[in-house]
Amino acid sequence: MGSAEFAAEPDWCAAAIRGLSAFANKAAPDPECIAGLSAHGWERLQALKIDGLVTTGAVNAPLRRAYQHIAEIQYASVIELVEALTAREIRPLLFKGIDLWPRHFVGCAPSVMGDIDLLVERGAVGSARAALLGLGLRQAYFDQDSGELIDADIADIADVERSHYEMYPFRRLLPIDLDRESTAALRASKAKMPLVFDTEDRVWLIDEIDLHHGVALDVDAGPLFSRARAATVPGGLALDPADHLWLITSRFYNEVALHGKRSLRDFAYIAAILRDERLDWDRMLEVAAEYEMRPALFYYLRFVDSLFTRSRVKETIWRALDPRRGSRLRDWGWQLAPLLDSLDPMPLAVRRSAARVEPDEAG
Repeated sequence: MGSAEFAAEPDWCAAAIRGLSAFANKAAPDPECIAGLSAHGWERLQALKIDGLVTTGAVNAPLRRAYQHIAEIQYASVIELVEALTAREIRPLLFKGIDLWPRHFVGCAPSVMGDIDLLVERGAVGSARAALLGLGLRQAYFDQDSGELIDADIADIADVERSHYEMYPFRRLLPIDLDRESTAALRASKAKMPLVFDTEDRVWLIDEIDLHHGVALDVDAGPLFSRARAATVPGGLALDPADHLWLITSRFYNEVALHGKRSLRDFAYIAAILRDERLDWDRMLEVAAEYEMRPALFYYLRFVDSLFTRSRVKETIWRALDPRRGSRLRDWGWQLAPLLDSLDPMPLAVRRSAARVEPDEAG
């Protein structure tokens, strides 16, 4: 394959990798990694949901202020939700961003969370739904033309809930009080965010709650509750760190392959757990074998581990996670190319063994 078939590395790619590495190693973002970044490069970092991590000081300050303020509003929303649920003797389990940000991203929100994920036991779904409705949340979608939430049709709600492990999303609009500079920065951003700007230059958050009774169609959620720890929100539960790591990593890997997810923020989540938490690797390996997760865990954990100045994972773990030890049913390789606008290289063994004769001009 000729070199002409490869495009030059985008300027934002190095900034993203260096920014993620700095976060993993608890170092301040390097100003040089964003020096001279093109306008397109900034747009890409915003779209990949990590621009809040790779900048510091005055750089990107209005957006970072907005991200942090919105995160605080979402956290306050969750406090209200958990209070309403615990009043009904339901202890919700918080996972993904709403649990990780207060633990690992204090004062450095990477971007804006698109939704809040809560897990309840299946038998508590009806009571949990009533609690959310009582707080003014509705199973609704946002209509761009009218600028309002429209209640979803009961048939659409039924279609989603009949075959899935989560309910049709619950939503409400919450006002956001921002300074003009931050409001303007949010308006100018190319990233997809759950925000509404009205004609009077006010900003509203589409507060979306994803209420789950499972985390995957083939995974029993019961053991997740038995191993859960206390959440940062009083009365709430949170996933055990090992469960959180395999869940986030495998979902991210599958969503990149099957649903076109294009974000780097999940790599920061994975890095934070590897860096800050004590992990039950024996359970990780059991889950990887039981649910055929070796490829997802091997490739994406290996990539994130490479961001650290010192490895966080023992070599025996890598050998146990080697995708060749399983069926490779969902083995899509490294899956970094679609995230970093690059091409996967041909395996070295294939390049060495392939006899190649280049055609002459006449051929």
